[in-house]
Amino acid sequence: MTPGDAQSVPTRQLSFALAPDNYDGLKTKASLELGRHEYTQALETATKLNQQAPDDVMLYGYLVDANVELGNYKEAVAAAQWMLDLRAGNIPGLTRAAILRELHGNLNGALELLRTAYDSTPLAETEDRAALATRITSASSRGTTTRSATLPCSCRLSTGLNQKKSRDFFWMVFGSLSTGTSPNAAAKAAKS
Repeated sequence: MTPGDAQSVPTRQLSFALAPDNYDGLKTKASLELGRHEYTQALETATKLNQQAPDDVMLYGYLVDANVELGNYKEAVAAAQWMLDLRAGNIPGLTRAAILRELHGNLNGALELLRTAYDSTPLAETEDRAALATRITSASSRGTTTRSATLPCSCRLSTGLNQKKSRDFFWMVFGSLSTGTSPNAAAKAAKS
């Protein structure tokens, strides 16, 4: 049990005392089960909830996550497809589909989905965009891609630099990863 779990136990107990089968409480339970690596329980909880609300996109995400961890890839693919069918282009669906493509050996397809997710993420969501850029870079480093295929062409850093300088800096740091140069070495070389 994590510290966050311990702090939330009284609230969850009250929630279930007031309404034993409350949807939001059970959805939170499924999320916590995934976080605790209790994948069989999370799958059971999410499946039960999915029968109650078959149009909840995030529940399909929980089904993808649990099924991937349990090795049920066919079921994970079906759940990811439902996520994208229910709401085309939703970012959680795209990122889960990318994971599945990579697991099935389709690295270029995974990168395409990650780039689409990145491009669809609002500029104000800097943490989400940073996480996606990191995933794109990480996935790119596992495959043989060129610099132009590595990262989305719409990458912009919020550094206060003009667009060209921002793009050049981004490629200097992240482009170096695809060439095997460390970002620190690339930054030092750029300064000289």
